[in-house]
Amino acid sequence: MSNGFGDYNSRNKEDWKVIQSVREIVGSTIKLNAEKVDRCGEYPFENIEVLKESGLLSLITPKEYGGLGCGPDTFVEVISEIAKECPSTALILVMHYSVIPILVSLGNDTQQREEFADILSGKSICAAATSEKGSGNRVWHMDGFAKELPGINAYELNAFKSFATGSRFCDFYLVPVRDDESSGVNELSVFLFQSDVEGLDVIGEWNSMGLRGTSSSPLKLTGTKVDQDFKLGENGDGYSYLTSYHLPYYLLGLAAAYLGIAKSALAASVEHVKARVHTDTGASLSSVESVQATVGEMYVNVQQCESHIKKLSGMTERAFNVFDELNSCGLLKDVIEKTTEDSYLIDLVSMKTNVCKSAVSVVDSAFQICGGAAYKKGHKLERMYRDVRAGSVMAPAEDTAKVIIGKKILGFPQEWV
Repeated sequence: MSNGFGDYNSRNKEDWKVIQSVREIVGSTIKLNAEKVDRCGEYPFENIEVLKESGLLSLITPKEYGGLGCGPDTFVEVISEIAKECPSTALILVMHYSVIPILVSLGNDTQQREEFADILSGKSICAAATSEKGSGNRVWHMDGFAKELPGINAYELNAFKSFATGSRFCDFYLVPVRDDESSGVNELSVFLFQSDVEGLDVIGEWNSMGLRGTSSSPLKLTGTKVDQDFKLGENGDGYSYLTSYHLPYYLLGLAAAYLGIAKSALAASVEHVKARVHTDTGASLSSVESVQATVGEMYVNVQQCESHIKKLSGMTERAFNVFDELNSCGLLKDVIEKTTEDSYLIDLVSMKTNVCKSAVSVVDSAFQICGGAAYKKGHKLERMYRDVRAGSVMAPAEDTAKVIIGKKILGFPQEWV
């Protein structure tokens, strides 16, 4: 189903060109590779290479660093368009893009112009490794820690990261850990370093029910030595900057990807019921009122999700303006650590929870009205049925997210405060 003109946000000419470019790449490359990526469980090398060559890995990098300079609205549109055909590719991009804002805000000038210039310009791709085995999707708690190595301007990292989307095939990893072994939950340092660093092991081959091309295998860091030049900011900066600059794009990106899956499922089911004609009546499946009601409900769910994402996309653009002002005058860390009543981050969690849950409902309905055809391996809806289920368990998982929201509404302190 195509959007009406009233559905589009106001965008400049450059953003429209970016979106059109993405749609062309989806049609010419990503759509053609999607079935094989899923069937073989392989990383979408060609998709990522084409996106890299087109400059789209620098989508949200500010123009002064050689990027396209697009904002949250265009980011959401890009991720959703790609996820309609290949959610694995979309989620690899989400994790990469979520690194850019924290690099821009926390990295120093030398890092931005030298060590990490290829990331900002879209020549290299990143993976973010935050969740840990000991705490699961409660990503605010980390057991991993850094140990400063005096005299050699380096750190030793010890951590086990449960998932890292794009692991094994990325160029850089973003890895937050506690400042040292005795540090508290909010005392985090952020490291960004090359994927071939010694002492880092990718554990096992990724073999999942859905999102089979994401290569989200765990990372094990055992005495991994990282030069001081690959540490972003100072000790204790991690919590505030991850909360302000990494988390919003991560949650918006997840929601956008699952919205894309829901839109794709709706379109596939509409196509199916229109084409399916019963020989005994000569009428199409689309003429059955129960099918019409189901399609109507699916459409309402998709529209509600899209509206929720657009609302938070706008809030994110405004929030980033505030974060940038606070950062420029050295107040961001203090303000974020002391501000526990603002609802913006809770609203982001609510959006992610709502969209992921609604997307499952839409795909389930599509699966039901398409019947046995959707049950067969190789059918797009069979793949979407598996892919969409990952959203509810991606951090913060649905139950954890509801607890976070409930604590906020009922006036209880969050566990990370």
